[in-house]
Parts: sequence; C-alpha cells; structure tokens
Amino acid sequence: MHGIYVHRLGNYLKENHPDTWKDLVPKSVLGISTKYIGGRNYFKEIGFYFSKDDLSDDIIISHKKKVKFYLLVAVIFWISAFCALSLGP
Repeated sequence: MHGIYVHRLGNYLKENHPDTWKDLVPKSVLGISTKYIGGRNYFKEIGFYFSKDDLSDDIIISHKKKVKFYLLVAVIFWISAFCALSLGP
C-alpha cells in the first residue's frame, strides 16, 4: 500500500504541480536522460513527503498522511518478520 500511495502522489504532483515534480525527479538514470525514459528518485520523493511543504493542497496532505502511515506499517511488519525469523523455534 505504501508504494501505491507514493506512486499516486508522484503522479498527482506530476499532473498538478509540475514545478515541484521537476525538483524531485532525477535528470538522468544510468546516464540516460529522463526525457527519453521514465525515472523516479524514491528517496527524494520520501524527503518531500516528510517535509512540511503541502503546497496548500488538501489532496497532497491526505496522500502524505497515507504514505507515512503505510511506511510505518511496512517498517513494523519487516521488524516483526525479522524478529520472528531470528527467534525461530
């Protein structure tokens, strides 16, 4: 779910706030311009989602909350899975 909302918010930014989106996407991926191929910088996007900048847009505020919530759920899941596997029978 986290990945879905990251993708949705990225697409929303691309369509409705192109200047902000241009600041988040890389200029090239493996030396190939993103003009020719799609590319995203997950870590830059996550940095935006945890920033206080909401561009005065209620949809961005809503999606940011969902991205943060599902990231927390994913972290808890992975920690729980790691602990369960390391403790073993």
